[in-house]
Amino acid sequence: MSEKKIAIVVLSFDGFKELWQPFFDFFFESWPDCPYKLYLLNNFEEFNDIRVNNLLVGEDISWSNSLIRGLEKINEERVFFLYDDCFIYKINKDKLNYFFQNSIANNFVSLQIRPSFFVSKLGINEPTLMPFQALYRNALFCNLINRKHLLSLLIQGESAWDFELKGNIRSSKYDYFSIRRSCVKYHHGIVKGKWFNNVYNKLLQKGYKFEKLNVTMSIFETLKRKLITSIHDFYMYIVPLSIVIFIENKRKGNIYRK
Repeated sequence: MSEKKIAIVVLSFDGFKELWQPFFDFFFESWPDCPYKLYLLNNFEEFNDIRVNNLLVGEDISWSNSLIRGLEKINEERVFFLYDDCFIYKINKDKLNYFFQNSIANNFVSLQIRPSFFVSKLGINEPTLMPFQALYRNALFCNLINRKHLLSLLIQGESAWDFELKGNIRSSKYDYFSIRRSCVKYHHGIVKGKWFNNVYNKLLQKGYKFEKLNVTMSIFETLKRKLITSIHDFYMYIVPLSIVIFIENKRKGNIYRK
């Protein structure tokens, strides 16, 4: 059964523990009968809910060290990753379970269950092979990935930024797939330590309190962030991949050259 082959892991750390309650409240409201084992990647602080398994990886030496320790505590073959500041409000459970089953049946190493910038949104919403040079192909959010394969890509001491760049190159010899249209809807809450006001206020209205994580973006910062995101997404979707790689190599010191 797929329930025994797939784990859901929420990436977090103790510094973001104020997010755990709203995250899991939203998650279980959207998916109350979730049949998959659910884990929280945390350091020392436990989240007290019998439906959630605390990984408790200890001192936060580096992003990759913590993730490696967490993955080594999991027995499931595949891991579906979620982020602690993405508050899920709707899941097409039939479609999500279909993608899970499809990944197992076809023995996919990685299936991003959200659209890649480099896969067309047009056409039948089935797993589609991503270009081997595609940026963000190893992004973990909403990625159903083989646990042992991911462990083979991780290098101790790397940051999440390192993994996004260098891990992307290490993954380029493997077949990675993406869907065309998302089946998981969520509110993204925090960017660079600051809340989007609409998400923060929504959570406050629901009665959640944040004593440490309480810095919000100004109106100018919000508009700037949305503009940057829109330009970035348009650029990634529209510009041919070869040109994107050329530009990104110029920006980041030829990081995407093997």
